Amino acid sequence: MRKGFEIAVRIGNRHAQMFAKQSQGFWLTAAGRYPEAEELQAGALEQARALNARRYEAVILAQQAEVALCKGRKSEAAVLARAGQEISDEIEPRFVGPIIHGLVALTADARDEADAALAAGEALLAKGAFGHNHFWFRRYAIESALLREDWTEAERQADALLRTSRSLTPPVWRRARMSWRGAGGGTRPRRTRKNSNRRWPWRRSRHAHRCARRRVASDVTPRPGLPLQPSHVE
Repeated sequence: MRKGFEIAVRIGNRHAQMFAKQSQGFWLTAAGRYPEAEELQAGALEQARALNARRYEAVILAQQAEVALCKGRKSEAAVLARAGQEISDEIEPRFVGPIIHGLVALTADARDEADAALAAGEALLAKGAFGHNHFWFRRYAIESALLREDWTEAERQADALLRTSRSLTPPVWRRARMSWRGAGGGTRPRRTRKNSNRRWPWRRSRHAHRCARRRVASDVTPRPGLPLQPSHVE
């Protein structure tokens, strides 16, 4: 993506420059590399607005909301998520709507507001939202359930993620589901011959649970977290 950005600059294609920059921010955000992502997001947002690329403006606002949330700036994250939602609802809800609804749920103070956002996100997925929404929405929905200690809902969302992703990278997502199950149920995943030597899923699930709790850190005390990293995002 860096090479693509360099080529776009060389040939003077402003839209390609914006797309390459926001794509870098997209992946850095997914990897939990928030300081690097934040450096790119402001420039990408400025370029998207200059080009009137509103769909990508919404995507970048969503990325900025996650960075703010994981740095403990919950109020700022809520404002960014709502701004992205307004654009998404106006332009094309299926493009990034579920992702933003998941972020709105994580930044909501009231339980009914969070539930409404999650229901709206799932409804958009059922209507045929773009593929990249599935990973991000389910990830946020799982974290929301973990924060409420709703293990049943966390498992339901993890199962939905597994069903969607099974044809893409089955081994990775199967291990991811094991991790969330361990975090939700409070018990270690059953040891089998295949996973008996793979102790990292359990340790990772404990870390993921801690990260979910960090996402409700106050605006006063930033506490960065590191989410599960995806192996594939469309």
